[in-house]
Amino acid sequence: MPSRSWIRMLLTRASVGGIRSTERRLPRARLRVEALEDRWVPASFVVGTLSDDASNPASLRYAVANLAPGPNDITFAPTLAFQTLTLLPSQGGELLLSHDVVIRGLGADLLSISGSESSRIFNVASGVTASISGLTITAGSAPDGLGGAIRNAGDLTLTAVAITNSTARGLDGSLGEGGGGCGAGAGGGIFNSGTLRLMASTLSGNLAIGGNGARGGVSYDGGTGGGPAGGAGAV
Repeated sequence: MPSRSWIRMLLTRASVGGIRSTERRLPRARLRVEALEDRWVPASFVVGTLSDDASNPASLRYAVANLAPGPNDITFAPTLAFQTLTLLPSQGGELLLSHDVVIRGLGADLLSISGSESSRIFNVASGVTASISGLTITAGSAPDGLGGAIRNAGDLTLTAVAITNSTARGLDGSLGEGGGGCGAGAGGGIFNSGTLRLMASTLSGNLAIGGNGARGGVSYDGGTGGGPAGGAGAV
């Protein structure tokens, strides 16, 4: 067969039957959605006002009320230096730390938080890890006689803080208890039932006293609460 006829025959077969491809098809990609473990987004707050108002996003009370279940960070604006933030009984008094938090003040000589002798300042809940630094915590008063400035049931670290002039006064006795039955104050500055670390901090002027005794009878008054020697020791 002439070479031209042979080539023409091959081209005819290719055009009719096609040329078999030697390329392998790649498998199609399949997209899947997998559930990840829960992840908490850290919450960060900057306190920029002395106002004790839970509805004010710039207030300390707002920050504490909106702590997330994960790590939280609270700092203070430099404009608050040399001032005192006072907690108001009408706003709930003490600040309950219910989630892990780091609170960084401006310095114990620059910023104070006061309980105005009507409430405790901080109450750290059980299971909470908290760190507080650079603040003066002052003029606290324990409503239950346990920790005038701070009550801690969690894991609390205090660094470069001053806890001053706070009082834990035990509850008064009830009528008919023979003049006794008064509660003992415990921890004028701090009452700790958890883990507590104190570093480079000062405690001064704090007092724990017993509550007043009740009347023992119709015509006999109870005794008054003890002084520093009569109440539980202050911390």
